[in-house]
Amino acid sequence: ALIGAPSESAAQKVGVVVLHGRWDSPRGWALGLAHYLEREGHLVANPEMPWSGSRSYDKGAAAFVSEIDAAVADLRAKGAAKVAIAGHSQGALAALYYATQREVSGIALIAPGGYAQGKLFLEHYGATVAEAR
Repeated sequence: ALIGAPSESAAQKVGVVVLHGRWDSPRGWALGLAHYLEREGHLVANPEMPWSGSRSYDKGAAAFVSEIDAAVADLRAKGAAKVAIAGHSQGALAALYYATQREVSGIALIAPGGYAQGKLFLEHYGATVAEAR
């Protein structure tokens, strides 16, 4: 091997799906992280999730998995050999759940949070909470 030459694994593109927190958006806190990761050479997807302020839980709990699937597929189509999921607050909980359902290269949980007993949460996800129990 050449000294100073990138290894085969270092040359692989890494994609990161960034998941914002509840009532936030991809244009809020998550945007800074997305820009940082892009500057570091990573491929980034920064989707607007159902718990954003403008979407206000417009889809049920199972739907967010398919939205993350779409973001992962987009990163893979752009050449990502590995994909990690990074989430803040409720996005961290979604990242953790997603990693139990799909194969990912890594997760980053930033200030995981959420209130599963709140009225709005239970209206939209109550059946899922009951099923989990």
